[in-house]
Amino acid sequence: MKRIIAIITVLMITALAGCSEKTKNNPPDLSGQHVTNGGLLQSGDSDTSNGLSADRLPITGKIVIITNTDRDNKDEFLSAVALVLRFGEDYVVHKTWPDWDTGGVERNIVDLLQGISEDLEVKALILSSSIAGEMFVIDALNNVRDDIFVVYTAPLHFRRFDDVDVRADLIIRTDVKRLGELYVMQAITMGVDTIAHYSYPRHWARPAFTERRDSMIAAAEREGIRLVEIDAPDPWGDGYRDASQMFITQDLPRQVERLGMNTAFFITDCFMQPLIISQTIAAGAMFVLPCCPSPFHGYPEAIGIEQEIPTGDNDDYGIPVMRRLELLELIKAIDEAVDADGMTDRISSWAVSDSMMWTTIGFMYTVEWLNGNVPRERGVIDLEVLRRLAMEYTALLGVDTVVTLDTLTNDGEAIGHYVLGVIDYHVFGRG
Repeated sequence: MKRIIAIITVLMITALAGCSEKTKNNPPDLSGQHVTNGGLLQSGDSDTSNGLSADRLPITGKIVIITNTDRDNKDEFLSAVALVLRFGEDYVVHKTWPDWDTGGVERNIVDLLQGISEDLEVKALILSSSIAGEMFVIDALNNVRDDIFVVYTAPLHFRRFDDVDVRADLIIRTDVKRLGELYVMQAITMGVDTIAHYSYPRHWARPAFTERRDSMIAAAEREGIRLVEIDAPDPWGDGYRDASQMFITQDLPRQVERLGMNTAFFITDCFMQPLIISQTIAAGAMFVLPCCPSPFHGYPEAIGIEQEIPTGDNDDYGIPVMRRLELLELIKAIDEAVDADGMTDRISSWAVSDSMMWTTIGFMYTVEWLNGNVPRERGVIDLEVLRRLAMEYTALLGVDTVVTLDTLTNDGEAIGHYVLGVIDYHVFGRG
């Protein structure tokens, strides 16, 4: 079974859409006409606790969400698609950043944000992104109207904590420092005695990546667990993806032989997640978390789970209507596959996608702000409301997990509108 998984994953790996890197695949039709999306509220659902319904939002105007394309971060992309499906295009407008492998990107960003700013119906803007040009985006935001409420989620490339202070009203991102520490603690709980950390020089230019690694190293040293750093080929360097895939396929079994079966493998590259997960399973080793915490990131491709399944209905053209697996359906499918392969308690992930969580609660908080239910003072965020929205979201998903949200502290001073979050783990196979 393990060998079959490894072979399938190598064949399927080219279908992955990474979250912070580029792939060359054509995105599927996710317009909502033939595909519905699991993991978020669908059209027809309602959130009575928050006064929201699938029919209309209690606001006047539009909320614009900008994400990467689905080949960059499918979780971010689909979270925006689901919000459009639920509330409709009269209230929610989904746009995507221009491709960074094309010319004129800076001009396209300026035009995109200028067009949004000139639309007087736009009342809020949610930037869900980890693109390499984030600093240019932040600079371009200076041309956006001051009366537009700006939310920034998942920023990974900021040079300093205050890079977005001058423009964003609310920043939500994964607490990468705490993630590194919690990764080590989760590994220990699962019985890991060694962590093998793959990366390459280009990623060390990203502050969030180095902060996560340094936190993992510090926690490992404190807890007396071995952490080994391994240089891997850059999938976007010489040899491109083939060289990286070949390296992991050959090196991971060698590392298991050298370091032992209770070694947990981690790699910083999104494109490589399905392969490293499948190779870990094939070798009987351990896997704690993908680079972007989410049950949707790498696991379905690695294990061979179809994320889109037929509803049993056809559209007017006779084409089967498909839907994405709901979060609990996906977790159950991974549980069953991991258990069947004898890997119970050796594979884990965050219980909810961080990208989906931050985008969704950022959106919901925006609705509260537009309705005057939270402070309207710039730089002031009601953290308790944000925590409540996170709890409501996990309840709607049917997931029993804890989301921890705290404000960023710099030199002892809390930065009230900069929120860091982490989500509890789910260990696969126990279901």
